[in-house]
Amino acid sequence: MEEAAELSVGTLAEAAAFARRISYAQYLTSGLAGIDTRVSALKAVEAAPFVYRFTGARFFWTDAATQQELSEAEAQRRMRRAERSRDARSSDLESSLEIADGVDPQAYDSLTADELALILFVLRCIRLFGGYKTGFELGRRLYATLAVRRRIQEVLLPALAAMDVGEPHHMTAPQWETVWIETLSNDMFYTLRAEPQGSQSHAVAAASLLSIARRLPSLVPDRAMSYRVPLDVDMEMGLHDELARPGPFARHLAPPPLGAAPAVTLDPWRGSDQGNSFAVAIGSWIRAHALLHRPLRQRPAGLTLGAVRALVAQAREAGKRVKRQHLEPLVKQKTSLPMAAVKASLEHMAGLPDSTPLQQPVAVSRTQLQQAAAVAAAATERGCDGCGRCFTKYFNCGGCRQRRYCSRACQVADWRGGHKAACKQMAEEAAEATGEAKAKGGAERGT
Repeated sequence: MEEAAELSVGTLAEAAAFARRISYAQYLTSGLAGIDTRVSALKAVEAAPFVYRFTGARFFWTDAATQQELSEAEAQRRMRRAERSRDARSSDLESSLEIADGVDPQAYDSLTADELALILFVLRCIRLFGGYKTGFELGRRLYATLAVRRRIQEVLLPALAAMDVGEPHHMTAPQWETVWIETLSNDMFYTLRAEPQGSQSHAVAAASLLSIARRLPSLVPDRAMSYRVPLDVDMEMGLHDELARPGPFARHLAPPPLGAAPAVTLDPWRGSDQGNSFAVAIGSWIRAHALLHRPLRQRPAGLTLGAVRALVAQAREAGKRVKRQHLEPLVKQKTSLPMAAVKASLEHMAGLPDSTPLQQPVAVSRTQLQQAAAVAAAATERGCDGCGRCFTKYFNCGGCRQRRYCSRACQVADWRGGHKAACKQMAEEAAEATGEAKAKGGAERGT
């Protein structure tokens, strides 16, 4: 990320080279890594015009007080001042986005590999402004439109794979496809949640996500993070069985991409045989929950309590490895309720031997489940106060020093999301608490 931030984006070729490095970071983290907001905005302002005919997106800077548009030179001057003070507020800047109507769908017929890489970067920048509708329209054109999707898979992704050969950030065609469809999936999820069920946009988002969930695990099976989006689809749509066979959403799906693997069951356990700690941790908790709480006819014959305990032990061991990668909160987010239910059930049966047969679904009271979920939530590592994800390094808000962030993007988003109104009060409360602690310490030393 730091190396990419130093690259020029003055031409399409330079902007695409920058975007390819950013995409590699996205591949490594499944989008958990983010580039600094200041860098993103500066690059987007300069690079977005190269793909304007596809996106209709124009980025620019405005004065926070007057909302007047600023020149790029003035914006950079203010940012340098803010950087010296290490306070995002001192720049008095706001990044702005303007979306034009009437983008020509035929433009995608001449889309190049460089333009595709740059569109993925611009799409991530658009998301900072909450523009899920624009992102959804891009996703619909790039994925749900069969002719465009096939051209990307057959022509553009191999062309991207032929670039940067020998460089650390080089990616194969399957890796590029992974980045491409994971990037598009974010706004598909937003659309699925925001648009009314039965609308065309909801149906397109559902069909696209179902197709993506089938496709992703087959591209790079040994990449643990490839199971994140499919699991989200399963939980969001409740379509576990639909991922293994045609169902109500099948009529919305375009024919499968050329060279696509056969449809696979969306089992979060997939990938554990490659040693994927992320897949093992999530899959073990969900599998244990299914064994304990599903009807008897859905359980394997001869199921014992020991088998479930072994699954939980496996999940915990995988969780230790995931924790070292700072992904534990993500696992808990995806499995909070199954994890709480399993822990409550096993605690209820703590005195029983491993050989105990499980003949009936285990009942857990609401109180037990709430208590177990509260304990799990309390034990979760505190992450970034903007996105909630965990990283190795953070920086604090320059005002209150109480909120911490992984990037300027998260700081700005949190500032706009409400911290601006609370910052001063939090600073006063922190100073008061510090003063009381010092006074108490002095009194104790004097006695």
